[in-house]
Amino acid sequence: LDFANCQTRDELEGLLAKAKVLASANESDVRVNWDLTENAPRVGYFIGREFGSLYLANRENGPEPLHRLNHIRYVPSLILRDAWHLAHDLNLNQFQISYQNLDLVIDDLSNCKSYTHDYALAITLMGLPILFTETQRLSDLARAQIRPLLALYRQYREAMTRGYVFPLGQTPSDHVWTGFQSYDPDSQDGHILLFRELHNADSSVTLPLHFAQGKQVQLQRIWSSNDMLMQSDHSSVIACSHKTAVAGWYSYQLK
Repeated sequence: LDFANCQTRDELEGLLAKAKVLASANESDVRVNWDLTENAPRVGYFIGREFGSLYLANRENGPEPLHRLNHIRYVPSLILRDAWHLAHDLNLNQFQISYQNLDLVIDDLSNCKSYTHDYALAITLMGLPILFTETQRLSDLARAQIRPLLALYRQYREAMTRGYVFPLGQTPSDHVWTGFQSYDPDSQDGHILLFRELHNADSSVTLPLHFAQGKQVQLQRIWSSNDMLMQSDHSSVIACSHKTAVAGWYSYQLK
C-alpha cells in the first residue's frame, strides 16, 4: 500500500479500519504490505504493523532511463546498514529486505559485483527476503548460489520469525565485521548471521551475544560462504575467515 499519506486523525483511523478488515478476511490470509519509501508522514514503522509487513526501500539496478534514481542504487553494505540500524529499535522479521540481481546492477556507483549472490541474499534473511528483480534474468551461477540458501531459509524461517532480531558487531561500512542475532526468550535459542565485509582487514572477531552473559553458547553451522567459521567462547562467538566479502549463518542454544 503506497502513498498512504494521512494528515488528520480521521484519515489515519479510516485507513487502519480498512487494513483491519483486510487482515481479518479470508481466515487471515490477507495482509497489508505497507510501503515506507516516501518521506511524508505515514503508518508502518510504529502504527499498523499488526496488519502486515513493511516494504522498506527501493534499491534499483540503475540502467537507462533510471539514472535519475542513482540515489537508490543497489549497494550491499547500504542494504545491510539499513537493516542493522533498524534492528536497534524494531524487529526485522516484519521488514522486507531487498536482494537485487548483482549482474544487472550498473556498477559505477556500486561495488556489488565484488560480492556473491548468496552473500547478497544472506543480508535479507533476518527480515523478509524479497527478490527485487526479474527472476528469469538470474544467471545459472546466481541460481546455483541462491537456491540452496533459499531452501535453508524455508526450513528455518518459522523458528527465526519467533525470535527478536538484534544487531551484532559494528555499523556496516564495507570495512567491518557486522551482523544480526535472533533470540527466542522462551526456548533460549536463535540464529546468528555474521558478515566480513569487503574491505575488512581483520580476519577474526570476538562478539558478545545478547542475553548470553553467564551462559554457555552451543553453536550449529547452517551455512557459510567460502571459509567462514564460528566457534563459541563462553557467552561470545568468535568468527574467522581468510577471505573477505563472506557470510556465515549458525543456530545457537544458550545453556
